[in-house]
Amino acid sequence: MKKNIFVKLSVYMMGFGLFVGVLFPFIVVLLGGSPDTTYRFSFIFVSIVAGLVVGVVNILFARLFIERKISKLSVYMNSVNEKLSSSTILKNDLEADHEECMVCDDSTDKIGESTRAFNSLLDTLCLQLNKNKRIRDFSNLLNSDLELNTITNKALRQLIDSIGAKGGALAVEEKGELNLIATYHMINAEQILESKIPWETLKNSKRQYLHIPEHVKIDGLLATYRPSHTLVEPIIYKDILLGIIILSNDTAFEDSGLEHIEMLINNLGMAINNSLAHEQLTRLAAKDPLTNLYNRRYGLKRMKEEYSRSLRNKIPLGVAMLDIDHFKKVNDTYGHLVGDKVLSEMALALQESLREGDIAIRYGGEEFLVLLPGAAEKDCIILAERVRRIIEELVVTHTSQQIKFTISVGVTSFPHCDASSIEDLVACADKALYAAKQNGRNRVIYLNK
Repeated sequence: MKKNIFVKLSVYMMGFGLFVGVLFPFIVVLLGGSPDTTYRFSFIFVSIVAGLVVGVVNILFARLFIERKISKLSVYMNSVNEKLSSSTILKNDLEADHEECMVCDDSTDKIGESTRAFNSLLDTLCLQLNKNKRIRDFSNLLNSDLELNTITNKALRQLIDSIGAKGGALAVEEKGELNLIATYHMINAEQILESKIPWETLKNSKRQYLHIPEHVKIDGLLATYRPSHTLVEPIIYKDILLGIIILSNDTAFEDSGLEHIEMLINNLGMAINNSLAHEQLTRLAAKDPLTNLYNRRYGLKRMKEEYSRSLRNKIPLGVAMLDIDHFKKVNDTYGHLVGDKVLSEMALALQESLREGDIAIRYGGEEFLVLLPGAAEKDCIILAERVRRIIEELVVTHTSQQIKFTISVGVTSFPHCDASSIEDLVACADKALYAAKQNGRNRVIYLNK
């Protein structure tokens, strides 16, 4: 009985009806009724039955009105519980089910108050679940790729949608400069990066919120709308400032959106850090650690790319194969450590003597290969001769000794060399290098077949 309020209520109401039925004849006598009539068994019996009937009617009304409302509330609560217990809750945002779970009761009694409290709880629950889903979706988006440009562009769009902004920009800090990586519905976003605002944000590691009143004129067009409210948020990962994100709107941002953006920014910081680390590892994997030139594995990939581009755009492609003359003698005389120093300084001089866009590769040992995009026969010979002369004048100092050396260079170019593949083109350059060595070294020889 203690666990069922309606059973308890029935007992109390029946008991109270019985008590009133028994007490009723005595009240009638006190009010002036005839004792002979009132104390008759039939009158007392009818009074008791009437009291019990009133109790039963009260119970029926309680079950009809109160129990039905409570049952309805229970049904909705169980429905929400089933949805929460199902695995699909992690995939859906409950927006479609939200209205179905709401309890409609506009009464002003305690039951109405309970339903309103339930609906409020349901609103909060759905809001939190949707917020968690957006965070989860944002994390999945960031984990879907390691390419910095791809991540930042996708993340910027989702951040803009989450906060209800009109546009934005994202910049990453590198060597004391802010590099604009992604923009959306912002024109000349570089102007913002040149102002003091982003640098104040980075300096203080705190959010900057700018509100430009309507009567204030904005100089310069920064967006396709009037950005009267601008948020500048630092991107931080483990106390390291990685950059900033700028979000702008033509109306004020909601507080809930500002709170939500903080959680998303934390995930973005980790993703950008991972992307930058991945890029650094990729660069390290592509470079020869001694000469800092592309290694042979990555170089072969670049050669195929440049050869395909040359075919597609019908532009010439020069290839130069370089080899240090008598390098074994340098190793035998001074040791391998000095030989490494010679290779390192020769690679540095080679890089400095090439044009922007030329690609230098350590092909193996003391052998180097240079791709010369856009260089025809005459250009290849001029460039190769310039490199040969610079290396010939190079002096590597070791203790009190000055080491000088020369290189031999074999050159060819496409399409003058009728090569069907990049391998054929390299083989032609290698043949030219062999001819240079056979003809006395320290010289450039060009072959086109």
